[in-house]
Amino acid sequence: MASGEITKRLGVSRQRVQQLTCREDFPAPYTELSLGRIWLESEIELWILQCWRPRTARSVAKA
Repeated sequence: MASGEITKRLGVSRQRVQQLTCREDFPAPYTELSLGRIWLESEIELWILQCWRPRTARSVAKA
C-alpha cells in the first residue's frame, strides 16, 4: 500500500499522510522503491483500527 492508497483509505490529504507516517505509532514501511515507500496493507488496517482518530466537523470547528 503506497501513500496514495493510504490517502484514499483515510480520506485525507497527501500532506496529512506525510505527517501521519512520521508518527512513532505508524507502521514502518515494508520497503522503499524508487517511486516511494510501501506499507503492508494488513499493518495499515491494524493501525487504523487501533490508532486512527479522524477529525470530526465538531473538532475542526473548535480548532
